[in-house]
Amino acid sequence: MVDIDRKMDLLRQRVASLSIKAETIEAAERIVKANRMVSKIVEPLRKEWLNDMITHPNAGEFRLAASDPDGHFLRWIDLRSRRPYHVTRRTVASVGEKYGTDTASKLSIVVWPQEIAWAQRMRLDPNPFTATKSALFLRETLNNPSKTFSAMADIYSDAIMRVGYTDSPVQDLSAAEIRFATELPEFAPLFQRYAARAYADTLKNMTRDQVEKLAQRAAAEENEDRRLVAAEGIARAAQRSPMRRSVSTIRTAIAFKLDSNTTFLLESAFIRKVEAGEVDIEPGQRTADAGFLRLIADPAQRDAVLSMENLPSTAAYMDTWEIAHLNASFLDQLPPSYTPLACGKAQLGSWQEAVVTGKRPCPYDAVSDLGFFLLGA
Repeated sequence: MVDIDRKMDLLRQRVASLSIKAETIEAAERIVKANRMVSKIVEPLRKEWLNDMITHPNAGEFRLAASDPDGHFLRWIDLRSRRPYHVTRRTVASVGEKYGTDTASKLSIVVWPQEIAWAQRMRLDPNPFTATKSALFLRETLNNPSKTFSAMADIYSDAIMRVGYTDSPVQDLSAAEIRFATELPEFAPLFQRYAARAYADTLKNMTRDQVEKLAQRAAAEENEDRRLVAAEGIARAAQRSPMRRSVSTIRTAIAFKLDSNTTFLLESAFIRKVEAGEVDIEPGQRTADAGFLRLIADPAQRDAVLSMENLPSTAAYMDTWEIAHLNASFLDQLPPSYTPLACGKAQLGSWQEAVVTGKRPCPYDAVSDLGFFLLGA
């Protein structure tokens, strides 16, 4: 049997195999800042990654991390910093040991996201004390989600034993519904019980004016977060249905003497600006078409954006061989807005010939370029 000293040596070796370079820490700080977290969170997250890898139930994940710790950590921290209130499986397992696996699973998968959403929503509460406590809870949780999750587990285990809590229709709502719904049934979220105790002394020592200022800051943070959520949704929608494939967008681009490839580059840059929060997006806004059309119509802005945009890799778009071999099935993939353009096999063939013979540049987006072709550009 391997003695405890030898096992400790082996553990130290495993930890050493996950060492990362100073420049990796600097790169991680840039990543978390881009994901709207403060750089000081990198060290706690590095320890979380280290513990996750050492105790990972899949030994292959540890070997993968040990083979390239710097690269693995940067990929991990990018994903992790996009989920700021994530609770480690070790914490969930600890709660499971105390209250049972089913309770821990329900809390982590369903209730915890709901409670975070309640706290986010209630940063906009008209009661300044409620808004401030919500913001304090989120701030504490951001710094140490495992601590507040474990405390919430105690509150949850008590709540499910009381009449009425599990019967509320709110229990069936998603986190997004809780956060963004216009109206919700009356409900007392569990985080308020935690906040009432945890921040009682802090709030007791504040003046009403101080609390109101904190509440204003909390509301501003929530509104800014909502704008960024809307921006992320718009960016995802644009990836599914690119604006450059809209007939109205194509007509506008043609009017300003732009071709499909230039429009492609403009949209790529524009969507990155949307994701970065550099384009004014209001909560609830579903598209950024108007902003993109304004960019197309502004020569100075267009030139500034295009001067910073890299060309896409040739591997990212069809080459002339692929375009030459497109058939009628390609027409079935065209957006519904193309229907009035009545594109048939003959028009498709004319466009293919123009591209293959070099009369048109090889397009970054074949669907978009076909639309330009059909509209006479």
